[in-house]
Amino acid sequence: SEQAPERSATGAPEYRKPSAPIQLQAGPAHRAEVGDELTLEFTLLAQPGQPLTVELRSDGLEIVAPQGQVQYNADGNGQVPVSALVRTPAAGRHYLGISATAGSGNAAMSRSFSLAVQVGAQAAQKRAENSDPDSENVRRMPAEESTR
Repeated sequence: SEQAPERSATGAPEYRKPSAPIQLQAGPAHRAEVGDELTLEFTLLAQPGQPLTVELRSDGLEIVAPQGQVQYNADGNGQVPVSALVRTPAAGRHYLGISATAGSGNAAMSRSFSLAVQVGAQAAQKRAENSDPDSENVRRMPAEESTR
């Protein structure tokens, strides 16, 4: 499904198509303590020399820099290194949302990614227990493909 059209500088609607040829290279989830300032580094992969518009958002992190939409150009290998400086005001699992757009106007294509940041101690997940004495225990097993 397409996103609602945004307006370009000329007032014409701009549509961003999903599945843009952009990829994300990043390490595992980041860890920090409440009140830390943390640099999140990641690389976007696109066509060599391709201009990208990148915007960062978060559900619980304070983004220090970069803010708003930032223009980048992929290098000769198609790489766009990005560093985001964030603050961690509250404990929990938070995500840095990354929106990357290649192209412009009706030819614009976007991809969205996220990086996980665990702030503070990770809460242990509770095991599900049967509260109904008449119910059966469920044994989870890995799925296997049958060739019949």
